[in-house]
Amino acid sequence: MRTRYIQNGILNILSDNKLHTLREISEKLEVSSKTIYNHIKDLSVDYPITSFKGGQRKGGYVLLDDFTAVGITDDELNDIIAILENYPKNSTTIPIIKKLKKISLQRGENMKTFKEVRDDLRNIRFYYANYDKFQRAFEHIGQNSVIDTVNEYNVAIKRAPPKLFGLYVSLYTKNNTQAATANEMNFSEGYIQKQNDKLIGFLYDYFRNK
Repeated sequence: MRTRYIQNGILNILSDNKLHTLREISEKLEVSSKTIYNHIKDLSVDYPITSFKGGQRKGGYVLLDDFTAVGITDDELNDIIAILENYPKNSTTIPIIKKLKKISLQRGENMKTFKEVRDDLRNIRFYYANYDKFQRAFEHIGQNSVIDTVNEYNVAIKRAPPKLFGLYVSLYTKNNTQAATANEMNFSEGYIQKQNDKLIGFLYDYFRNK
């Protein structure tokens, strides 16, 4: 469970496809640099994580876009998998097929990326901040699709640990700032930022295993 949490946290941090140092990731997840290094090494087997040398200032890790970077569509990816499965299974084809299937699964319609979770949370926050306007618009236009997102996340957050549940309510339904949430929950603002990363990781994991 601890391993899963750390690895999801690493993927969450790297999901913006920007360079992040080992120290930065270590501090955000509150574990040692050695632990982060070992987990990144394990994750690199299944995820396109690239390391860059340059010390603490310029060195770090980047999660590259998968096959979208070279213009391979979902249908083309599935065709490649089908072709490889028709070849004799060996030590070369089996790991490749496994990786391609994992990427295909991650692209599935029911699979949310970290970016999609963040975007959904922003939309939920906007909805609750403008709740009265949405209600008035509903009478004349009808229900906006954001309602479906709100309902989906309301189901998910019921399974969250109490601290993450309270954080979600304060940040996204009450539209509080992180500073106001820190004051409300009697924590530091830095701690709230880290808890928000954990919240995103929890939601990502929930939809991943739904």
